[in-house]
Amino acid sequence: MSDLRRLLRYLSPYKKEAIIATILLAFVVIADLSIPRLVQVIIDDGVAQGDMNVILRTSLLMIGASVLSAALSIANTYYSVKASRGFEADLREAIFKKIQTFSFGNLDDLNTGQLLTRLTSDLNMVQLVVSMGLRMFTRAPLMFLGSFGIMFATNPKLAMVILALMPVTLVLVTFFIRLVRPLFTRVQERLDYLNQVLQENLTGIRVVKAFVRSDHENRRFERANAELYEISLKMTQYISIFFPIIMALMNLGTVAIIYYGGIQVHAGTTSVGQIMAFTNYLFATMFPVLMLSMMAAHISGASASATRIMEVIDSVPEVQDRPDAVALDEIQGRVAFENVTFSYRDDGGDPVLTDVSFTAEPGEKVALLGQTGSGKSSLINLIPRFYDT
Repeated sequence: MSDLRRLLRYLSPYKKEAIIATILLAFVVIADLSIPRLVQVIIDDGVAQGDMNVILRTSLLMIGASVLSAALSIANTYYSVKASRGFEADLREAIFKKIQTFSFGNLDDLNTGQLLTRLTSDLNMVQLVVSMGLRMFTRAPLMFLGSFGIMFATNPKLAMVILALMPVTLVLVTFFIRLVRPLFTRVQERLDYLNQVLQENLTGIRVVKAFVRSDHENRRFERANAELYEISLKMTQYISIFFPIIMALMNLGTVAIIYYGGIQVHAGTTSVGQIMAFTNYLFATMFPVLMLSMMAAHISGASASATRIMEVIDSVPEVQDRPDAVALDEIQGRVAFENVTFSYRDDGGDPVLTDVSFTAEPGEKVALLGQTGSGKSSLINLIPRFYDT
């Protein structure tokens, strides 16, 4: 989660749009919460009393609240999309510029397939959470608190019936988040590997054809694809099971409101309009729980993606100039190796080159002979300082 918070600094240039989107969302919630209350007025003061003026006047207010909510939602979407897409573009540019500073050693650790996944899938996951946060994450708690506040102010006894469902709902949401979070990480890792296999195959397709390795590459891709399919399927199954359970709780809440509310109506302590309003407020209370659950699942995935993105951004190029480095005024083209020993890893194990010494004067031709894997390419890569030694 800390990595995700670190990435949010790229949202700073769009702070104005984010604040406007949040304010608009608060007004959307106020407009939406007024509608169930207006329904209560129509039923109790209009239909029950046979007063057409109240019905007409309240209906116009409901239409106005709905139109206002729609207009504010459109404005919120405009500003939230502008902020989230700007955040995405800036972060993508930052990742790309960081990759341009990498040396060959960094690219050995983070290959092309992994970098492509971080620039596409991982970045899209983080951008989605930022966009959802500006559009839903603020709305859900406001709607939840507003609905409960109105219910307790209207009928505390009936509100306690709904409150009894909350512990069960919160336990289910917590269990769901803990269950799904590691799956999001594994999905991104499997997608990483799939892209790596695909990139290696497409880049070396001529070699694959030349050595008749198509069957081997097909099996390799099938394994990677099957692993991604299995994890994605498991995650989708968990989500498919969770949401019907929450919907069942909502339906139980509706039954409880109608039952206990009916008893109060019969006793004359409440009205039919209040029962209708409470039913609407129930959905206004539970729907944010569904949104927060979905947000939590996506936040889990975005947190894993943010960690992988920060792995790129935090990487330090292995080849760097020393503070006292001397600038070359004129290059003569003389190459000299003096007792050079080189290993691809910092631990110095399994050296590729050991105690190599030779000199190539300007204009001189030097041939490097050796079997496959003897270090010819490694030696050549040291000349332009693709690696440090």
